Amino acid sequence: MPTSRHSSSEKRAVLPELGRRVPAWAVAGVLVGLALLQAAWIAALPPFRGADEVDHVFRASAVASGDWSSPAAAATRGTGARVAASPEMVEAAGEACLRLAYKEPDDCRLVDRSGGPVVASAAGRYLPTYYVVVGYATRLVDGAAGATLMRAWSALLCLALLAAGLVGLRRWADRRVFAAAVLGVTPTVVYSTTVVAPNGLELIAGLVLWTSLAGLAAVPPARARYHLATLTLSLSALMLLRSLGPLWAATIVAASVLAWPGLAGRLARLVRTASGRAAGGVVAVAAVVGVGWTLAEHSLVMSQDGPGGSLPLGFRVGRALREVPLWLLQDVAAFPFRNQHAPLLVYPLALLVVAALAVVGLRSAARRLRWSVAVILAVGLGLPYVVTVATMSEIGTAWQGRYALPLLIGVPLLLGAGWARSRDGGLRRLAALVVLSALAVVHAAGVYAVAAEMSTARDWTVSGDVVGHPPVWVVGVLAAAGSVVLAGSTVLSVAGRPADAD
Repeated sequence: MPTSRHSSSEKRAVLPELGRRVPAWAVAGVLVGLALLQAAWIAALPPFRGADEVDHVFRASAVASGDWSSPAAAATRGTGARVAASPEMVEAAGEACLRLAYKEPDDCRLVDRSGGPVVASAAGRYLPTYYVVVGYATRLVDGAAGATLMRAWSALLCLALLAAGLVGLRRWADRRVFAAAVLGVTPTVVYSTTVVAPNGLELIAGLVLWTSLAGLAAVPPARARYHLATLTLSLSALMLLRSLGPLWAATIVAASVLAWPGLAGRLARLVRTASGRAAGGVVAVAAVVGVGWTLAEHSLVMSQDGPGGSLPLGFRVGRALREVPLWLLQDVAAFPFRNQHAPLLVYPLALLVVAALAVVGLRSAARRLRWSVAVILAVGLGLPYVVTVATMSEIGTAWQGRYALPLLIGVPLLLGAGWARSRDGGLRRLAALVVLSALAVVHAAGVYAVAAEMSTARDWTVSGDVVGHPPVWVVGVLAAAGSVVLAGSTVLSVAGRPADAD
């Protein structure tokens, strides 16, 4: 059967029956590789040293103590709240907190207020959902050990949600679609799943939403129950994790309807079924709660830490334009903070793999799938650009690339769908070796570099840290093993020629 973009199968964006199905060992290998990389990250980075992790830990500790909603206050950079975190947690995080340039000494210790001792947290107004789930780990152990336990629990939740998405992907996808989707799990995504913050779980929820909608478009209605379940779970998570989640969820649904023929009709029919109505009710409640909380708590109110005064429009337009490529690089690798880059070799290797996927994917993709990719890039990069231009005088260039990753993480999946339409879609041995090596370096290098940097810092150890100070070589072995297993499972699953071309 012809599978080029000129064939009569143009009506469908994904043709899973034409390629080889995803083997179980590939799914297992990806999950094992990611688990090893997560362990390496937790060992490499001492507690409280992740991006804004201090604020999230304080919020989680306070929620575990029953302080779900604190009065809004100019606690940190004109935003946040003062929360009732435990004394043990505040003391353990004190040194890391003081190292942050935007923190004052009073932000890093408990201060007495009418309701009791509280500490400043920039995450104090955020939705409590994530913090409820991970914060109660501190009921078992507090301080640095509690923060590490929250990291491990958060990483496990992300891995479990990703497993649900990959199992769903295996139910319908060609191996090339699967491999491309895994490429969306960049080093930034892996790192984000290992610190105490809701962004990591949000990123995985975005990917699972992409795979669920594609699954609903690809499988017969009689086999759609699993995809409906993961759709409900991922949509609800996006509504309840972060304030921008509803925006990304709506855009993902719209872009998926554009990409996958027949999806709109299937969603409409699902709503008329009992299970569809139940799923819709769950998502509607989650949306009302999430959006209602954001509006009531002013969670999107940003700090007033910009340059001051009113900057000329021309300057803002040009300055914001310089941020766009930085956001893309941050999507690949930036840790622990957005202005800290990975080893420079990581970026050309990652971009080489993505560029190759883009060439083969777009060349064979259906027209509507190309339009969907264009819409995603326009929203995922255009919206932050407009926001940055509009708010630069007040908050500077506050946007980070990972903020839009729940949306952009779907681009490789769409490119993989285009690749699946190509007749010559396998990887020859030499190409497979090159891609495998590139991906292994991309994932391992950043972890090792952070571990090496932390090992020479005087503040590596944290009182009560259960991980302690592992030798750099231990982190390196974990990172190397995880990256090789992850990359090998991804690349080897598509090595050779597809079945339909034999």
